[in-house]
Amino acid sequence: MYGALLQRCLQNDDPISAMGLHCKILKRGNCLDLFATNILLNVYVKAELLSEAEILFDVMPERNTVSFVTLVQGYAQCLQFSEAVGLFTRLHREGHELNPFVFTSILKVLVSMECAELGWNLHACIYKLGHESNAFIGTALIDAYSVCGCVDFAREVFDGIRCKDMVTWTGMVACYAENHFFQEALEAFSQMRGCIA
Repeated sequence: MYGALLQRCLQNDDPISAMGLHCKILKRGNCLDLFATNILLNVYVKAELLSEAEILFDVMPERNTVSFVTLVQGYAQCLQFSEAVGLFTRLHREGHELNPFVFTSILKVLVSMECAELGWNLHACIYKLGHESNAFIGTALIDAYSVCGCVDFAREVFDGIRCKDMVTWTGMVACYAENHFFQEALEAFSQMRGCIA
């Protein structure tokens, strides 16, 4: 029941109603399950109510990967990048699942930070877990390497992606163009047209 009501608050971008509902839930003994709590966490994050999101996160009796990534995205949205990286480290340390959703979220943070060294460490982790051929993760890695000017690394990632889609190809073309490899960008664009058509 509460999950559906909170979902409505999320869809309607209505954090005030969600906060009121949260107060009622607390008065009744905090009877939210993990699914509903994650929705409430998402409401707070989307409204940039990070203090409320952090308090909720800290008192959650149980957390999963979605809980962590939701707060990581909240930190990134509010430009609190070191907090986002710290939370990712905690997620990993506590043994939560490292899936494409997690990796793409933290790679977006690293792109915003322009932090090549952390990107390389994360790439090693992605490789070790066998996710290097995933198109979503690969495209995020291409973006991360592009920002750092590491075009050769971006190309290696691109070449390792099994099922390249339009977004992946566009990421590689953009990487070349943003780093002033204009001839390579044109060649990649031409190849993309042949592969996607």
